[in-house]
Amino acid sequence: MALVTSVPKSPMRFVVRRSPAPPGDNRGGPTKEAGVLKYQLIHPEILRGLGEAGHGAQVLIADGNYPLVTRSNPSSRRVYLNLAPDLVRVTDVLKVLVNAIPMESARVMVPDNGPEPAIFGTNEGSAEGAVQGTSEAGKSGTVLVAGYDSGKAQIDAINGGSEMGAITQNPVGIGQQCVVAAVNAIQGISQPATIDTGFYWYDKTNITDPQIVADLYQ
Repeated sequence: MALVTSVPKSPMRFVVRRSPAPPGDNRGGPTKEAGVLKYQLIHPEILRGLGEAGHGAQVLIADGNYPLVTRSNPSSRRVYLNLAPDLVRVTDVLKVLVNAIPMESARVMVPDNGPEPAIFGTNEGSAEGAVQGTSEAGKSGTVLVAGYDSGKAQIDAINGGSEMGAITQNPVGIGQQCVVAAVNAIQGISQPATIDTGFYWYDKTNITDPQIVADLYQ
């Protein structure tokens, strides 16, 4: 696993927004908006790379199968995250970056040949990025995309056919179970170690069902 910043032509990349420069300032250096904003990310080398990123900077997240030495700019900052097989995964890194920096766009790596792999966005931001990336690659509707949670962009993508569906949590059930657990606690009734609050799969066939609509947000 490696993360590379400022890659000119990476298959999976994010473009970092920059705030308008002051009058007369034509420098291309980093700004506050080009660095980490929410500071949920704590990896020092990744923080350093993102902090040095400027307008139009790109980030490549690749696994061990990607020919990093020959397919990336040698001047790019490289951060190796190899820990163990399947650790750390691309989706794990993406989940942290989505919550750490503003992104203008995302593109998903597509193989040179063979079947197109399906994509599962493990949160709202990564699902939206997958939909946008497949659209920009001209693969919308061809590459299967599934998401998590909801949001207007995902709902529109599902209705439009560029996302096959998503898993939503059950906030109605969560609230109900919280009330039941609180009453049981007041009455001294023992609680289970795990309380299953439920989830739903929704797509074009059931997205307008009242039970599903109650659990979606825009």
